[in-house]
Amino acid sequence: MLKYLVQLTGDLLAQALIIGMLWAYITSVIGKRGRNVLIVGGVVTFIASAAMAYAKNATKIISSNALDYWNLYTVVVFAISFLLFLIFSINKLRLKLKAVGDYIVSILAALIIGSTVFYTLPTVLAYPFNFDLGGETLLSTNFLYRIIGILLGLLIDIVIGVATYKLFRDVSVGKIKAFIIPVLIIQLINYSGIAVNILLTVLTKKRIIKPTDDIFQFLFNFNKIVINYSNYFIFAILLIALIVAVTRFFGNIKVHEEYHNPAEHRKIRARMRSVRRWAITLFVFTVIAVIVLTVGDAYVNKKPEEVPVEECIVMDDTVVVNLTDVADGDLHRFGYTTDKGVQVRFIIIQKPNSSSYGVGLDACDICGEAGYYQRGDQIVCRRCDVVMNVNTIGFKGGCNPKVIEYEIKDGQVIIPIEELVKHEGDFD
Repeated sequence: MLKYLVQLTGDLLAQALIIGMLWAYITSVIGKRGRNVLIVGGVVTFIASAAMAYAKNATKIISSNALDYWNLYTVVVFAISFLLFLIFSINKLRLKLKAVGDYIVSILAALIIGSTVFYTLPTVLAYPFNFDLGGETLLSTNFLYRIIGILLGLLIDIVIGVATYKLFRDVSVGKIKAFIIPVLIIQLINYSGIAVNILLTVLTKKRIIKPTDDIFQFLFNFNKIVINYSNYFIFAILLIALIVAVTRFFGNIKVHEEYHNPAEHRKIRARMRSVRRWAITLFVFTVIAVIVLTVGDAYVNKKPEEVPVEECIVMDDTVVVNLTDVADGDLHRFGYTTDKGVQVRFIIIQKPNSSSYGVGLDACDICGEAGYYQRGDQIVCRRCDVVMNVNTIGFKGGCNPKVIEYEIKDGQVIIPIEELVKHEGDFD
């Protein structure tokens, strides 16, 4: 659950702020005409994102290479739309163009929102496609926990977006721009690293540039800096959200507007109370997002405790493990070192409420030699955090351990050495 809470909160956080700010800007500056353009753009973006997620994960029509190109196009659209938005949103120019100017600014805002959402939303919509249930049903506890994590992350982002809109809908255009432009610049820098990474991959594959070229080294170093500090971009955006909340809260404590009667005064104070409440909401949920992305992320990525590799008995052309050594219900990991010096690891665990045992390699077809660790009563893949159904260990499928030949005889698990050597390449 926590893994998907962290992922989704970080994936859509910047988008939520961008949507809230741009929606407030278009609504206050242009009105219903601009809002309709944003609604149409939002519907088109969602349909396109759902189609992309389905095409990539359900039908496999879109390959990873093709997806890279789509991501690159999306980043280019975002960059161009942002630059044109800065130009056409200048009040004098927009007013000079009249209705056409309103539509241009609205369309550019829709493209900014659409491109940044389209870059991320297909991945978010694809989360359920990537659930490896380990033989469990859709009503299993693990599946429900993952869905809850996704929904909680979505709730945090939606509340942040709505609160941002509520706080900006009645402020001046200049104040909105003062906050939205830094957010868009941060997002553009973050995307530039992604675009450069894709370009480097494409250009080197086509041998247009070589790793030894100066331009390659320059782009590579730039890309490395942006990727290494990618988390800082998210926290910079969160800082802007906190500044928005604080400034709007303290700016709505005292009444500075003129009023002509007590009724107008009460109306102004009621509006200011509403602003303060939304400011508190934005502040609280931004702090929650910070906690999720720091404490939660640290917990999710905490290195699991290593299960030590135990010694096993080599007898003739077999490896032997006594059942009495693995009859405690815990995960046990063993290793056999081949003539080439490669340690082939395998695991054994007694299945719950049973006298049978699960035996397999400490590796799988999906995550390679990442191996497994024990978390309470659960066996978990180190790489993808998928929880194994202990009763299915020893069977093919999903992230289950690779199946190996063995027999249980005279109170021992007996595995042919030839069988382990055959999987030497999985650990090389």
